Amino acid sequence: MKKVYFVRHGESLDNVDGIRRGADAELTDTGKRQAHIVAKRFKSIPVDIVLTSHFKRAHDTAVEIANIAGVNIEIVNIARERELPNALIGLHKQSSEARKIVDDIKASWLGKGSLPEGAESFDDLMRRIDFLMDFVYKRPEKNIVIASHSGFGRQLLLRVILQHAVTPEMVLNVSKRVAFSNTGITTYTIDEKGNWILHQWNDDAHLGEL
Repeated sequence: MKKVYFVRHGESLDNVDGIRRGADAELTDTGKRQAHIVAKRFKSIPVDIVLTSHFKRAHDTAVEIANIAGVNIEIVNIARERELPNALIGLHKQSSEARKIVDDIKASWLGKGSLPEGAESFDDLMRRIDFLMDFVYKRPEKNIVIASHSGFGRQLLLRVILQHAVTPEMVLNVSKRVAFSNTGITTYTIDEKGNWILHQWNDDAHLGEL
């Protein structure tokens, strides 16, 4: 049996001011404190390896965990957040231009338009999640932390629970109705056949230290 701890990154500048920065968004001072606090939880939890998205906010969170757990860190690009067009970089999430691009992406997922250049299709996203699940299952480590992102975490959750019954409509609806705290921990196990089982969603009790 393998245990997987999926950890969302600490608070980022994007989370505070709504400006999209892509992979370069850094942690705020609060985000750095959150990362340190969540890392302390892994002093007493067995960890063999910390895998992380290459996005700076996730990577910096992963470094805190790896340092306190005393284990190696490995960058795994497939754990990144959903790919979005470069045209969104620098825009406020609520600006009319940004909302138009995001609406076009959603429409394309629903078969109602073409996918904007640089955006990730629904099928490509599901393939990436499947690849990550298989990649983690086949690794030799038994206790794995993955530092990643809220959107990717919600979509992974759906894939685990509903498997190949997941639809674009489900992913889009969940994104509106399922919250994921900064540094929230979601715990899975993986059995000997590669089946992922959800045990706990978005544990953020450690944030009470802030």
